[in-house]
Amino acid sequence: MPVIRFVRSSRPGGPALRAGVAALALTTAATALGAGPVSAAPPRADLGLTVTPDPARVLVAGQVAGIGVDLLNHGRATAEGVTLTFRLPQGVAPAGEGGVPSDSPWHCVLSTPVTSCTHPALAAGAAAAPLKLQVRLPAGQDGGTLTVPVGVTTTSRESSTADNAGTAVFTYDASIVVPEPEVADLGLTVTPDPERVLVDGQAAGVGLALVNRGNAVADGINLHVRLPDGVTVAGEGGGVPADGPWQCDVSAPVVACTHPALAAGEAAAALTLGVRLPGGTDGSTITVPVDVSTTSEEANSGDNIGDAVFTYDASIVPEPHGADLRFTTLDVRPYWVVAGDTVRTTWEFENVGDMVAEDVTMRITLDPRLRPVAADGVAAPWQCTTVTDGWDCRHAPMVTGEQAVIALDFTVVGGVAGDLIPFQGVLTTATPELPSGANEIGTSVEFADTSTVHGQLWQDLDGDGRRDAEDVAVDPVAANASVWVVPTFAGQPNGTPIAVPVAADGSWTVEVKPNQYRVEVRVAATYDFTGRDATDDAVDSDVSRYAVEGDEVIGHSVDQYVPNGSEWQVDAGLVRVTS
Repeated sequence: MPVIRFVRSSRPGGPALRAGVAALALTTAATALGAGPVSAAPPRADLGLTVTPDPARVLVAGQVAGIGVDLLNHGRATAEGVTLTFRLPQGVAPAGEGGVPSDSPWHCVLSTPVTSCTHPALAAGAAAAPLKLQVRLPAGQDGGTLTVPVGVTTTSRESSTADNAGTAVFTYDASIVVPEPEVADLGLTVTPDPERVLVDGQAAGVGLALVNRGNAVADGINLHVRLPDGVTVAGEGGGVPADGPWQCDVSAPVVACTHPALAAGEAAAALTLGVRLPGGTDGSTITVPVDVSTTSEEANSGDNIGDAVFTYDASIVPEPHGADLRFTTLDVRPYWVVAGDTVRTTWEFENVGDMVAEDVTMRITLDPRLRPVAADGVAAPWQCTTVTDGWDCRHAPMVTGEQAVIALDFTVVGGVAGDLIPFQGVLTTATPELPSGANEIGTSVEFADTSTVHGQLWQDLDGDGRRDAEDVAVDPVAANASVWVVPTFAGQPNGTPIAVPVAADGSWTVEVKPNQYRVEVRVAATYDFTGRDATDDAVDSDVSRYAVEGDEVIGHSVDQYVPNGSEWQVDAGLVRVTS
């Protein structure tokens, strides 16, 4: 069966009320609905940042040093849009390429006075890849310090931001012996990938790792891969990114590559040159020599050479080849629906095979209770035809590793509360496929039983925060009162507020779908919201003063999740304002 991952705004965990942020609303809701279990507030991310200077004590003449960063999501929800910010004081600048490996998940924009780095989303409890930004420090006085502030942010809501900042404090120390002389020292490591190859020959890689182990910048870096007879460069440019730091000329038997200067301790971007090996006899080897040089003075050039040695092995069985289309994500919003709702579905898939997927098609089939919205907004590389029960879509050929995404909408025609209304997608390609079994994905939306949100506007005559027998209902006309029920998806912008009519006796009620909501009450400035009486939540006000806008006073309840088929009572106590 395919693995399905959904991203939804929210989904109830059971028939009981989910908690808001205050015990007040929970108790009130529980009184209205009957006792039931209460769950915790919606989970949030919580980034924790640790910053370390490396080394903590530095030369008074200045030097290249590292700012180590460890980042962990302590929260219970994924942290999206993670951005790290280094605020570099005057005289401090990134050293070379910053020492950030090209295959690191961190992507950094090196600049002064601010260098920023982004990281893919961090799941709850996950740690980010370690990062050490190489910077060049200016000269300083013995005992003086230089502080580099570092902060982290996320586009997700956090339960706390107290540990989102740190500092790397470097202390200048005149007692540190300055190494003499300052020279570069390139160290080259060459790796065959794979080490054992087919006797019929195959595509392989020459892995190259280069680091400047010296204490001075290495300029004018030149690397040569010397291809023996029968060995050729594979693919387009040997798979070397055209926009990467390595620039290679693959037109001759000797592949010549250059790399920007490397600061002391800095590693070059990882490089794998794709080559095609000829056939060979079982047990024999073929060697690809590699050497590197720099125009800077070097302390040791003995580690500037290396060999990729491939061994032919008749026992290796050739791997199958083909395209491999597989779904990665199906996002459905909203999950709870009623007749007339429009649902947005976002389909994502990729080609993880080793061949181009030609004539890619995706057939999406909907249940008869769902009706497709015409795919008029779909653009290249997609072409979609809307049919009675879904869509027939085609995508341009997809190379290995290419991802595709498309968003399509359908409307809900009808259903009965509790119905699971299914739909599914199937991928095909004209290219032979590897048997991954992930070409199909399916899910459903659930037809909702509406929930009730209701309450009462009352006047607290003695201002004690309690609804007593002598307290009276508020005339909504005299108080210029209005009630709004506002959808508040956790971590997302609020939905469209629902205006609720208020009866002459101050009562109001509205039917809603399962969701998280907030009740907002607006009254004339001649009124205000009463205080809360902590002795009995059942008779006090559930709405507190939030803001004043012009001649209106605005009150808010807590945010409360209203499950399917439940009710939530929100009362608002008002007092007259005396001049």
